Amino acid sequence: MVEVAAFFASRYVRSPRIILSVPAVLIMIPGAAAFRALVFLNDGQITLALANGVQAALIVASLATGLVIARVVTDRSWTLD
Repeated sequence: MVEVAAFFASRYVRSPRIILSVPAVLIMIPGAAAFRALVFLNDGQITLALANGVQAALIVASLATGLVIARVVTDRSWTLD
């Protein structure tokens, strides 16, 4: 959704889409889940630490995948020839 909004906004602002989309996605990085993983790891609760660590990693991977998919859909020069 962020990349699609950046696609339309980049026409009016006249700046590259990556300048508009990546900073907007960076604030979505799950700091709370990563912090909980470290707290649980420090407390010795390995299963809860792993659960929160995996959750944080999946969210970061999903954010990156979403940016790539939206870029491929909205930018014809970025797709394969």
